[in-house]
Amino acid sequence: MPVSIIIGMHGEVTRELLKSTNIIIARQDNVEFITFVPCENVTH
Repeated sequence: MPVSIIIGMHGEVTRELLKSTNIIIARQDNVEFITFVPCENVTH
């Protein structure tokens, strides 16, 4: 199944947001996350 939603934020916020969402509305198969840490961007 293709990814329908991508969540991207700084630090571990996206991971924790997705965990909370999974608790509230159950796991969604078409949602993924990406984290950005200091000194990192989409090209590195």
